[in-house]
Amino acid sequence: RGPEPDPAIRRLKAVLTHPIGDYAVQPKSATMAAHGVTMAHYMNGAAYTVGATQNLSIRNTSMVREFGGEVLVDATVRD
Repeated sequence: RGPEPDPAIRRLKAVLTHPIGDYAVQPKSATMAAHGVTMAHYMNGAAYTVGATQNLSIRNTSMVREFGGEVLVDATVRD
């Protein structure tokens, strides 16, 4: 099968399948429930990081330390 010849249908498919990475399967394999929940998440807008996504780990590290936790990087963990 080639690309959809009708540009309106092609656009509709793109709009409906844009969150493909949010449920980790191809659109044809996704359930309507997974698609519905994902789309509901975006109905009132979505949140994105300002700057690099590294800011998330930096802020989380600060919060863990603020509450008395310890953050280890490149640490060997033994049982």
